Amino acid sequence: MKVNREQLSLIVALWIKNDPLIWSQLRDIQINLLVERMVKGTSIKEIAQRYRIEDKRIEQMILAIILRIEQIYGKDIAEALRSIHRELKGISMSRIEIDFNQIFLN
Repeated sequence: MKVNREQLSLIVALWIKNDPLIWSQLRDIQINLLVERMVKGTSIKEIAQRYRIEDKRIEQMILAIILRIEQIYGKDIAEALRSIHRELKGISMSRIEIDFNQIFLN
């Protein structure tokens, strides 16, 4: 199944909003960073300016959040989030191809 960026953002937003496990495992600021970056597509520079932190620190925080999600849910979802993050950074990816039949949330 191939999805475009808007559909993938909607899926991620619904997952974050409705999953009680992610709300119990991540702090509010981590969830806000995840939503801003993965769903809204806000650049790291804009997020860093909003929170008055260095760009590199925001990058590290986002990668740490993805690592935490990998510990909770497994490698498949974390890899999907990493590919979204790479695409938003502008690293050559024309589209995100994720086989949602292979990702198990629970």
